[in-house]
Amino acid sequence: MERDWLAWHEAYDRPGSDLARRLVVVTSQLEASLDRCAPGPVRLLSLCSGDARDVLQVLATHPRAAEVTAVLVESDPFLADQIRAGAALLPQGDGKVGVRTADAGAVEVWADAVPVDVVLACGVFGNLERDQVQQCIATLPVACAPNAELIWTRGRGSEDPGPDLDRWLRLAGFEPVARVAPERARYRVGVDRYLGAARQPVPGERLFTTFR
Repeated sequence: MERDWLAWHEAYDRPGSDLARRLVVVTSQLEASLDRCAPGPVRLLSLCSGDARDVLQVLATHPRAAEVTAVLVESDPFLADQIRAGAALLPQGDGKVGVRTADAGAVEVWADAVPVDVVLACGVFGNLERDQVQQCIATLPVACAPNAELIWTRGRGSEDPGPDLDRWLRLAGFEPVARVAPERARYRVGVDRYLGAARQPVPGERLFTTFR
């Protein structure tokens, strides 16, 4: 049965929920990633953005927000419209925040916006089968400029790839920057830096095929 993503997002508004606490971690890591970016323009890509409250919260207050050009990809039309409404309220306006109502798994959807300096894949790995997580990680370099930072989340449970996820990231050319896994929390947040060279997208290339 297809997940009700609107109902799922309601947990963000419940104080103390895992999603609410995870949001705090993700926003703090995004702030740190922006701090570490080289001086000058910063390019950001958010995959399966949901309502993008993580990105929008940071862009509302971060000192470098005016330097950021963001592309946010979300397939649900209602959530995508929420992003557009939130972006319009940003101090710098919404001119630097592009929202694409589309399948983030299709590289061609965002290929014109890469390589970027920061990639968010929050809520992605936990909604893919194991083999597709590996495929997604192996393909993510196509989005990355050299030294780009990837911010990702993953639930902690029986299907969590665990150490294999870190191994796949290393094989794809990433090195760990941060790992946040609070005790008894059902989530963990990772930040990894891409050490490889920028790679051109291949026609028809996909990060993943089925998002559950």
